[in-house]
Amino acid sequence: MRFVWLLCVSVFIGQGQPPAHTMRGAPLPVRFVKIEPQAMSAKPSLLTNGSFEIGDEAPEGWTFSARGSGVRIEWETASPVHGQRALKFANDRSTGVRAIAHLTLDSPLTVKPKTTYSIVFWLKTDGFYQGSLTDGIGGRFRSPFEHTQGQWVRKSIEYTTDDQQTSLPLQFQIDSATDGLCVDGLQVFEGAPSAGQGGRLSVEWAMPSVVFAPDGSWSAEAIIAATEAVKGAVIRAGSEEGELAIRPNIPAGVSKLTFGGTADQFKDLEKKQRLELSIIIGGEALALERTVRFYTGSQVKEFIKMRAPAGDTSDGAFALFARQAKEEDALLLLPFALQMKGHAAATGERGVVWISDPELTKGERDALGLLPKPTVTITEPKQSLSLEKWLEARHKSLATLNLRWGTKHESFEQAAKEPHLTDSTLYRMEADDSGRIRLTEPRYIKSGLAAIEGMVSMPNDRGATWAVGWSKLAKQLAMAKACGARHILIDPLDLPAKIGDQAEGLLMFLAVLGANGAGIRFSSGAVNPLGTLAVSRAVSELGRLRSDVRTLGSAPPDAYLLYSPVDAAHDPERHEADFERWYLALITAGFRVGILTERALEEGVTPPAETVIAIPGARRLSDEALVRLNTALANGAKALVPEGAVLDQDLYGRARTQRFVGETLYRLPNLNAMETTAELLKLIRQTDARPPGLQAFRTNGEFAWGVVCQTAQNVSFVINLTQETIEVDLKSALVDHGRHTLKPMEYRLIRW
Repeated sequence: MRFVWLLCVSVFIGQGQPPAHTMRGAPLPVRFVKIEPQAMSAKPSLLTNGSFEIGDEAPEGWTFSARGSGVRIEWETASPVHGQRALKFANDRSTGVRAIAHLTLDSPLTVKPKTTYSIVFWLKTDGFYQGSLTDGIGGRFRSPFEHTQGQWVRKSIEYTTDDQQTSLPLQFQIDSATDGLCVDGLQVFEGAPSAGQGGRLSVEWAMPSVVFAPDGSWSAEAIIAATEAVKGAVIRAGSEEGELAIRPNIPAGVSKLTFGGTADQFKDLEKKQRLELSIIIGGEALALERTVRFYTGSQVKEFIKMRAPAGDTSDGAFALFARQAKEEDALLLLPFALQMKGHAAATGERGVVWISDPELTKGERDALGLLPKPTVTITEPKQSLSLEKWLEARHKSLATLNLRWGTKHESFEQAAKEPHLTDSTLYRMEADDSGRIRLTEPRYIKSGLAAIEGMVSMPNDRGATWAVGWSKLAKQLAMAKACGARHILIDPLDLPAKIGDQAEGLLMFLAVLGANGAGIRFSSGAVNPLGTLAVSRAVSELGRLRSDVRTLGSAPPDAYLLYSPVDAAHDPERHEADFERWYLALITAGFRVGILTERALEEGVTPPAETVIAIPGARRLSDEALVRLNTALANGAKALVPEGAVLDQDLYGRARTQRFVGETLYRLPNLNAMETTAELLKLIRQTDARPPGLQAFRTNGEFAWGVVCQTAQNVSFVINLTQETIEVDLKSALVDHGRHTLKPMEYRLIRW
């Protein structure tokens, strides 16, 4: 059984009894989108007080114990999943004491032998190291916690009792929490949970969740009340500016719709209050909740003023609001094609709604207008929409993506004096008034951007960028390859004359490795004679091959980096360095790299056969994730694992109950002592874990790898990617620092 909602959000909502309200002025155009959550048959929970509503100092039926001062139980009332409050483990950080605590169920649940049970709960963390829900000292199951960045995340465990088991203890174990850690809605069911079991439905949410509308004084009487959910019912609330219309099509058995918030919250938006909307269907066992946050335009501008880079008062700062908000308020600005009385609109993450004043500057409007106009589907509660998922979903809408880089040098002559300066702040996503989007923050790139179809433009920045070395371009194009770019535009302005003929080999290498052979173009800007000659030869060769080269450019990832949030929380700097090093090594080796999270593994996502799974120092990989990895290995996948604790210890340092198995497990030694991507790359190449488009062969007795391409006439060729091609972190490979010259790029075409 399925039910369908047709939902339109125009301006604002509230709660109370439905007033006799007459719309003044024409309503806004009604735009409906569809939500199709799957219906379910509710199952009773074996656990009482799982939402922790009863009890003062501790929830009734549970015993709390802690080591160290400053560890305590509090009640989180701002955004509970169930009821009026959620349980919070709090730690007084001013004391510097780590929170080590246990919350144990007083009376174990009565269960049946050889029966599967589902344990569902909700988790929200601000910062911590380790924690889990377990059956206590028995260790028969464990659901490790991860850093949820202040958002509620649904956790689910399926556990099968053994032949003799008739009781099931439960215990929350908190170790090293540094900030608040909240849990709510703990339920235990016999059998597998249906969609939404445990308090929320899994919803495909395709509505505009960020709306820009005028600031103004809203009528406190224009509110929405709870009403009986009758098929075809229409609920309306409006003001002078517009209306909200919801037309639910709900099956029998769903009792009501409720909208959260109070009338007081709507009285004066000038106070910059946050308004929330919650949609709840049914009772305890079946509920669909959606929180929508409202911000006024003055709030947005104040946010920009407080958090934009110092001295940046340009219109471009408006576009920075998205990135800043994501980092500090867990919000993300995404585009949406919705116009309300001429005001710009855009979608966002997790149902966030911003109300902006109409006095946007032209630059602000342009910053919004340059974004594509997708219809975004968010699947709750598995994960919220991320930048990567948006790019993946909207790759056909992205017309131009500019990868730019900067340098503190204003001229080539100045930069040439310091040829080792090959890095600056890179890859943060920004937008400027000229309609260019900039990626200048590494974490977005290495998070596995996929399937951007469009033009990747690399403009020269005041003639200074090329001075910092070809290795920068190599890194940029390697990233473009990871993004799945179909075309690459290179602007060869001010090519250093000293690179001379060596540019041809480099450009050929970048054309195939960077763009998967799909096409590379060079702008007609003025270059020095030697650079022009090199470019013309490369263009000629590419023109001969471009029409019939078939490559793996549109293929799915053939290597996955495993992301462990617990590992990242435990040692962020080390995890960041490991992750970047592995990512660069894999793309340099020719892999198309995707990201696989530990949580996805635990929830049953299994990597495809014949892929490579790289585990960059995930010393705290859970046993549940390990079981899924073993399944992937049994199906033909290969794993690259650092030698060390991850192989024989769980996230608490105890001997694993699960171990890696299979002949396709490659243990890479001495990773802790490695400092460069080149060393890791060498270890990877020593295994036979290589992407389908690469072949290993020997030249002059030396082991080498090559990108294999094939033409429409079945003519195959290999572009040799020897270890001299990419040597150290894609930075110094091409530059000899001692002589300030460029190393020759070795390449050849092999035909048979």
